[in-house]
Amino acid sequence: MGLTIVSTTYGAVQQMMKFYCDMNPEINLDIINLNFPCSHQTIISQTEEVLGEWNEANPTEGDDQHTPKGKKEEGRVRLLVVDSIASNPGYVLSFLPSFFSSRNKWGTGTDE
Repeated sequence: MGLTIVSTTYGAVQQMMKFYCDMNPEINLDIINLNFPCSHQTIISQTEEVLGEWNEANPTEGDDQHTPKGKKEEGRVRLLVVDSIASNPGYVLSFLPSFFSSRNKWGTGTDE
């Protein structure tokens, strides 16, 4: 199982995620490094790259419910922490929460 955060996540939240993974060795932590200034597409592609390493993409056609699956034995990314406002350098990521909706192609927001 995995958790993913971006490098600009608020410091206290980053530390909480690191602590959680330290206390639960079966949980992996991936950090997406963002170097500003960069385009929205760069942020999305870097995020999809990390999710693509762990999760199988959901089929986009039809209304069938797809059970999210991981590519690795350790599981899949189940939590992606995305701040709407990056703590440093004060960048607004308003497009990301809508991009990663609960029924996205990577299955990181589903209820199980």
